[in-house]
Amino acid sequence: MLAGMANVEYRYVPTEEDYVLALAESSRRAPMWLMPALSALLGYGLICVGAAILALAMDGPGRLAVVLGALGLLLLNSLILFRSNLTAAQLRESVRKAPYLRLPLSGVVSEGGISWSNQAAQSQLAWGAYADCVEYEECFALIPIGSFTRPVVLPKRAFTAEGVAQFKQIVAGALRRPPTQARRAAWPPLSLKLPKIFFTALILCGAFLCVLSALISAFSKGARP
Repeated sequence: MLAGMANVEYRYVPTEEDYVLALAESSRRAPMWLMPALSALLGYGLICVGAAILALAMDGPGRLAVVLGALGLLLLNSLILFRSNLTAAQLRESVRKAPYLRLPLSGVVSEGGISWSNQAAQSQLAWGAYADCVEYEECFALIPIGSFTRPVVLPKRAFTAEGVAQFKQIVAGALRRPPTQARRAAWPPLSLKLPKIFFTALILCGAFLCVLSALISAFSKGARP
């Protein structure tokens, strides 16, 4: 069906907004808080089970040390969950601080797949790796097979007016359906802006409880006859 169809070249310089669109689309497919939440829950479970086992084998001061240490570790473990809570503003700031993320990108869309390259890297994927293509007002999002694989977001400005039409034709032939029309993906609703002092307080409280636990444990061992 694609035989004889001309290749389409694209070229653009990524912007902060491109990364916001890409991450928003990724979160729509698989919420970006899911894996950190599962990791945090696993950490909570291991800490609680370990603390319970140790506490059963301890006396009064030893149990207090275990409880305080467990609380400290629980607070530090929470960083896994809260640090994943990225806002659009924080993402834009991280892109501004990383020049390699803004290197010019170029590539070719062909009947065999899509390729891209810049000064740092290059890649190519066949159409068999993609399940769908979603068209937004300002970009296309190529959805890979697999929920936890990030989509490839191509802004329409990367193509000429004729190139946009040709890209849609190639996609329709390769995926056996035209791009799905959609509104822009919303930023993850659970992203809340947390001040840096929150993370500082979390680290300090967790570290304080762990140190206090170690001191109580050491003191109780030294006080034994």
